[in-house]
Amino acid sequence: MTISYDEQMKDRMIGEALLALLEDQVAVSSAALIAKLEEMAETEEESYRRVACQRALADVKNHSVRTNTQRDGQDFSSAKHANIPNEKKH
Repeated sequence: MTISYDEQMKDRMIGEALLALLEDQVAVSSAALIAKLEEMAETEEESYRRVACQRALADVKNHSVRTNTQRDGQDFSSAKHANIPNEKKH
């Protein structure tokens, strides 16, 4: 299977963001990864890396929404749920 250059760059930016979170000793979560990718996209000087960050952001956000929807049977894509974890207590 051949992976396109764009896909490789997107994956690389996700990896760099994850490494940065680990180096900063930040708990890894979808929200933290999204925040780091947003920061990287805003500060990146190279256009191809900025575009890769934006693609990575879209991918992570899409995956996060799908995961939350499948897990909880609810759509968490609305702003009112953006920063509120849905923890069920047993």
